[in-house]
Amino acid sequence: MSSDQPAGSQPATPSAQPPAEPATYDVVPVEPPQTLPKGRIVERASKVGDAGLLDDFDEDADFSTDPEVERATGKAPASKPAAAATQESGPTFVRPPGRIDTQSIAIAAGVLTLSAVIAAALTAPARVRQGFPDAVLTLYLTLLHTATGVGALLLAAALRGERLGDVVLATARMGVAVAAFQLIFHLDIPVAGRTDETLLAMLAYAGLLMIQFRFDRERLVLVAGVHAAQWLAIYLVTVLWGWAQAAPPK
Repeated sequence: MSSDQPAGSQPATPSAQPPAEPATYDVVPVEPPQTLPKGRIVERASKVGDAGLLDDFDEDADFSTDPEVERATGKAPASKPAAAATQESGPTFVRPPGRIDTQSIAIAAGVLTLSAVIAAALTAPARVRQGFPDAVLTLYLTLLHTATGVGALLLAAALRGERLGDVVLATARMGVAVAAFQLIFHLDIPVAGRTDETLLAMLAYAGLLMIQFRFDRERLVLVAGVHAAQWLAIYLVTVLWGWAQAAPPK
């Protein structure tokens, strides 16, 4: 023990914590600026113009299919040709029904046809005919000339460059006109000859065509003329057939 250390004192012990190592580098905190520097907004220049990329396309265009790809793979394009679309959107020769629907018109045609058949059977003796065969003939001619009347409508519409329209409605309306003609034609009006029944039947036919189809004079003349030509062709066939079947003169 050293003589310099006082008696009764303990020797000093070293500290348990090692001395702090000096920092490798000090990070100086950067304070954010109080205000941002003022700048100028520059618009990006467009190389395709001011209009949008889809402005030149139709709003209803279908982008789910590619016509070029479908044409290359042999598939038919989904869209209709322009000519067909234009034709379907054109005017119709037969106007849509008004207050009276197609079913009611068809029922009226059936009632008039039945009335014409009954009238033909009842007035057959006055026309020197047999009742039942004349009734069957009247029914057949009503159905036949209703069909030829629809054909006249088709031809007239084609000549005017228009679509026919509703075929069922056209058939029902034509059936009313033809059945009314047959009914009046087979009446027995107490006037000598058959001229009065024929004229009244023709007037009824023309009037019903004009009222139902709302035809002007040009359309009425066209349809009635074509229909009359078809009727005359069928009538000439029956006349020639009877002439050919006649017994040769002795």
